[in-house]
Amino acid sequence: SDADFIEALVAMTAPPDRGWWEKYRGLLPAVLLDLAELEHHARCLRSFQVVHIPGLLQTEAYTRAIFAQSAATLSEEEVEANVQFRRRRREALAGRQSPVFVTLHEAALRMKVADRRVMRGQLEFMLATSDNPAMSLKVVPFSAERFTGAGFSMHYMEGVVRQLDTAQFDTVLGSIFVDAESELADYRRLLDRIDKLDLSETASSDLIKE
Repeated sequence: SDADFIEALVAMTAPPDRGWWEKYRGLLPAVLLDLAELEHHARCLRSFQVVHIPGLLQTEAYTRAIFAQSAATLSEEEVEANVQFRRRRREALAGRQSPVFVTLHEAALRMKVADRRVMRGQLEFMLATSDNPAMSLKVVPFSAERFTGAGFSMHYMEGVVRQLDTAQFDTVLGSIFVDAESELADYRRLLDRIDKLDLSETASSDLIKE
C-alpha cells in the first residue's frame, strides 16, 4: 500500500557494495555502524550540539581529547578505532551532495576540551568545512533568548521517505535512536524553533573567526 516506502527499503537492502562501516564490525559497537549507515542513506542531516563540536566536524586531535576525558575504560586500540571511525564519517560527509545543516550553541565553540592549539585547529577546520556548498553551519549565541528547553544535543537523519526518519541522541551509556513519528514530529518542531534563534551563516562564521 506504500510503494515509495517499499522502494526505499529495497534500495537500502540491496546496495551495489558493502558500506565502508562494515570493516569496523566486531571492533566497535553495532550502534555506531547503524549511525553511519543511517547517515549514508539519509537525504538530509540536521545536527544540533550544545557543548561539543559534532562528531562529523571534529578534527582527530579534538576527538582524541574527547575520548581522553570520557572513555577511560577503553583500550588504546579501541580509542584509535573510534577516532578513525569518526574520521571516516567526516570524509563521507565531505563527498555528500545532499544538504547538511549543523547548528552549534556558542558554548560548544568556547568549551576548551583541549589546549588552545587543538581548539584553534578545530575552529579553523570548521570554517574550511563550511565552504562546502552542501553544508550550512550556524551558531546560537549566548545572547539568544527563549533557549529554555533546547539544552540538549540531537542528530536528525531524514530518510528518503518520512517513515525512515531517525533521531539519534548521545548518552553516557551510548547512543539512543528514536523513530516513532509522534516523537520525531516534536523533535522537528524543536529544531525549527532553534533555527529561529541562530545567527546567519555569515554572522556565525564571523563569530567563529572571532
